[in-house]
Amino acid sequence: MGRETIGFQPGQIKSLENAGLPVEIAVGDRKIAGRLFVSAERVGKIPGVLFLPGWRGNQAGSFENAQAISKEGYECLTFDFGGWGASSGDASIMSRKDFLDDAVAAYDFLAHANGVDPENINVVGSSFGCYVAALLSKERSVKSLTLRAPADYPDEGFDEAKIQTADQPGAMEWRSRIRDFSDTAALRSIHEFKGDIFVIESGSDDMVPRGTVQSYMNAIPDAKKLSHVVMDGAPHALSKSPQAREEYAKILAARFSENKKAE
Repeated sequence: MGRETIGFQPGQIKSLENAGLPVEIAVGDRKIAGRLFVSAERVGKIPGVLFLPGWRGNQAGSFENAQAISKEGYECLTFDFGGWGASSGDASIMSRKDFLDDAVAAYDFLAHANGVDPENINVVGSSFGCYVAALLSKERSVKSLTLRAPADYPDEGFDEAKIQTADQPGAMEWRSRIRDFSDTAALRSIHEFKGDIFVIESGSDDMVPRGTVQSYMNAIPDAKKLSHVVMDGAPHALSKSPQAREEYAKILAARFSENKKAE
């Protein structure tokens, strides 16, 4: 079966300044809300960038970055995981598998969008979104991963509506350990990933300790595939620091601008 072309009819959508084009993506009997940021370039195949938000994060936090990257010649898609933001569902009864299903559906939407190169889909994750991005790379073809404050979780309970959060007993101790790549599904996925990986670390992160970040980097077998930067003094939640948000935006813009020049 050929790839479905996803287009938009006049009057079906409204363009909001710096907020992309609103789209709905089916995930079983649920709908997740997304925003498509159309590339400034419409010649030839267009690379795509999929943004995965953090735990209980809102896609609005990625709007400005998606808008900026789209001006570099990428088609960008942001979305809210099920039960969060504008997406339907009850997050309290959803499992990590359900959220991975959301990411797969969003990836497929972007990869099938009119003009997008399905062999050139890049994924940007934040915190929980990095964990899902790592798993997504096993399910779909991902060209590159950009992981900001990458969280990780035990394999146990993947199909259960129970997700380890930092305030749970023992959670931070678990996250602080440096692990072998074989210990978790996310690290195994990173170990097998063939593309380049850019890890962005918050210097004052109180949710994702250094041990988790180091475990991600250690899982990458080819050091030439890894880039790493520390945002000094940056908190885990960039919403708490306008300066850190600005720094992160510059890091992302530089990364994708350089990637586009290299193609």
